[in-house]
Amino acid sequence: MVVQDRQLASLTDIQARIYQVRGVQVMLDRDLAVFYKVETAQLNRQVKRNIGRFPEDFMFQLTKEEWEALKCQIGISNIRGGDRRALPYAFTEQGVSQLSGVFHNELAEKISVRIIRAFVVGTVVSWYGLSLSPNLKLYVFFHFYESNPLCLLVAGF
Repeated sequence: MVVQDRQLASLTDIQARIYQVRGVQVMLDRDLAVFYKVETAQLNRQVKRNIGRFPEDFMFQLTKEEWEALKCQIGISNIRGGDRRALPYAFTEQGVSQLSGVFHNELAEKISVRIIRAFVVGTVVSWYGLSLSPNLKLYVFFHFYESNPLCLLVAGF
């Protein structure tokens, strides 16, 4: 089955689910599971089967305090899925890049690329202290100069 771009989550949807925890940008296991079209438990089982791909700087489990603070920040109620038995796992950009190799399918490859692009845009935006508004479109281009990647940010309305 060929996965079309329109079947994937939008960059805006992905960016809305990137959070700051322990000073790094992360995505939660439950959000990633939605994008990869699997159950959260299945995603976590696959990760545990391939735990060597996920050192602590790629993935970590939130503490109870971090989870409570994040639930308040993003508005998750206990009724709407905030009351989990296990604390969620947080994946950094590098952890997300490893997920495509864990699932071994075209959807995983394409959504991983899209998620990593969302992380890059978020990083560039934070570097320049920009704030995203619904009408602002950001375009990130990569150009290589003498084998060094240069990131160019272009904003438009």
